[in-house]
Amino acid sequence: MAKNVPDLRELVFEIGSEELPATNLADIFESGGENPLLEKWKQVFVDNRIAFESAKVWATPRRLVFYLSGVAPSQGKRDQLTRLMAKQEAYDGEGKPAEKFLSILKHRNVLLADTTVEMQNGKEFIFLRKAEPVRKTASVLPELLEGFVRALSFPKNMKWDDSGVFFPRPIRHTLCFYGSDTVKFKIGRTRSSDRVWVFSRGKRASFASGDAASYFRTLKKQGIILDQEERKKAIQALLEKMAKTHHARLYDDPFLLNEVNFLVENPNGLAAPFNEEFLKLPVEVLTVSMARKQRLFGLVDKDGRVQGRFLAILDGAPSEKDKKAISKNYENILHAKLQDSLFFYKEDVKVSLEKKRDELKNLIFLKGAGSMHDKSERLVGLAKEAEKLLSLTDAEGKDLERAARLSKADLLTHMVGEFPELQA
Repeated sequence: MAKNVPDLRELVFEIGSEELPATNLADIFESGGENPLLEKWKQVFVDNRIAFESAKVWATPRRLVFYLSGVAPSQGKRDQLTRLMAKQEAYDGEGKPAEKFLSILKHRNVLLADTTVEMQNGKEFIFLRKAEPVRKTASVLPELLEGFVRALSFPKNMKWDDSGVFFPRPIRHTLCFYGSDTVKFKIGRTRSSDRVWVFSRGKRASFASGDAASYFRTLKKQGIILDQEERKKAIQALLEKMAKTHHARLYDDPFLLNEVNFLVENPNGLAAPFNEEFLKLPVEVLTVSMARKQRLFGLVDKDGRVQGRFLAILDGAPSEKDKKAISKNYENILHAKLQDSLFFYKEDVKVSLEKKRDELKNLIFLKGAGSMHDKSERLVGLAKEAEKLLSLTDAEGKDLERAARLSKADLLTHMVGEFPELQA
């Protein structure tokens, strides 16, 4: 990367859009492997011969921000090599250029000094060496940024105008600061500007900025935590603080935390109660009902029992009046959802899993592999083999066989039909 080069600058590029799909962002940033957005961001500068020191990518619900430090002021030098012919054909036995070789050089209007010998596939060839043009980074950036956005791919893209640009959600604004310079460019029909847009309390507001440093200051002043790792830690700390206030602990749900992290950029907390009649539900049903449908966090006591209160993470700091209205809306929606869950649960426990198991004969597993009932029988056979290999006691063996026998019966319950993630 760029080192000991004068006039190294910061570069920040923001794509502002309608609210991006949180699950898609979580998959990209929480996969544990290489971030494909970061890899593409670095590669586009490598391909354009623009050196840099480090690169980062940040995401919130309404913005993707790509950053580089130590960006070189111009492209690096690179020679373009064009293969002409094999070396043994280009020179005679005395090492002098052959007539055919000289004719080619004359036709191309180049000198012998413009050629070089390189190995290719174990054989020496004559190449024509031509230096590629070196451009200023500032002049390369407009076309580079547009090409970069057009080349991005996501699980689901959409088209919102006739510009031919595809993105998960409509792009509403863009900006790029290269040092103290504002880079002017277009992404489809959207022109870049030096304005930082913030969405708060149902309204959009913009703030002028002049460079990368002022851009980051503006976001911080508006309460926006741009770094997803930093924001996730802030949300976790906020939830744990609220849980402690209510003498409880947070029900651990990493999937929900990852998703909520990309639903907010200015996290604030809210706690509210729900009807304690729903505490009759198993802890898994309660927490899934809150998390998967409403994205609410549950609280449990020291013995793991769910408490009659939920936690929510809001985007932005609402007024006390708004907070009460939001809390009431959450309570009403959650009440209706938990009523459904309670009804499904009561209906399911009326019929034992042993009785439901026979109905698995009508549920196809895979074409040519029989029904789910057949699959459960095969699982029972595997359980018996496991008993021998693990030297289980009679009681342990019976428990294992019963678990295998009933393992697919929950597919026929109302509860798994409503919440597939509860499947055993």
